[in-house]
Amino acid sequence: MYYIYQRISTDKQSLIRQEGIIGEYCQSNNIEVADENIFSDVITGKTIKRENYQKMKQVIAKDDILIIQSLDRLGRNWDLIKKEWEELTHKGVYIIVIDCPLIN
Repeated sequence: MYYIYQRISTDKQSLIRQEGIIGEYCQSNNIEVADENIFSDVITGKTIKRENYQKMKQVIAKDDILIIQSLDRLGRNWDLIKKEWEELTHKGVYIIVIDCPLIN
């Protein structure tokens, strides 16, 4: 099953750019993502207390695929990004980072 996670830091920003990049990626790769598997937050990446990110982590499971536009959607510093990456991959989740395909 596919999941998408998007995040912007403030309500002065827009998800439109991320939605477009992810939508184009999915269309190019014939990937369909159910609406209930798309999670978005408007909050800084400095905190892990992101409501919809936590909801996604509760339902995403082994062999699921998470699509994010860029690595910094997981967090704002290397330690947090690394921790989240390790937690998700340890769970058996595959992660596609559109802006950095070498780590997929």
